[in-house]
Amino acid sequence: MSREARNQRINKAARNECRKIRATYYNNTAVGMTVTAVVIPVFTAYQQYQKFMLAGHPPSDTQTWKENFAYILALYVSVIFAAVFAVLAKIKAENILEEIEE
Repeated sequence: MSREARNQRINKAARNECRKIRATYYNNTAVGMTVTAVVIPVFTAYQQYQKFMLAGHPPSDTQTWKENFAYILALYVSVIFAAVFAVLAKIKAENILEEIEE
């Protein structure tokens, strides 16, 4: 095998490894965003539960509605953003893996 052919093979292997590492990064980012989309609502719900239990009495109807609306809006926004970014990162990882040379 000539030196040039061997270098070409090594270069191709190195490029493939770089692609695999980039794909792994994006895949791990997608997993992290998915976990975030689950963990944020759980912690927020726990915090709201603690606040209600410490108060000892239910707040007024107007206060409850406003707090619940803000709470639900924040949950939906965080979950939607995390889900969108997770899907985008997963698509990016799949696109990078398709570039691997045989």
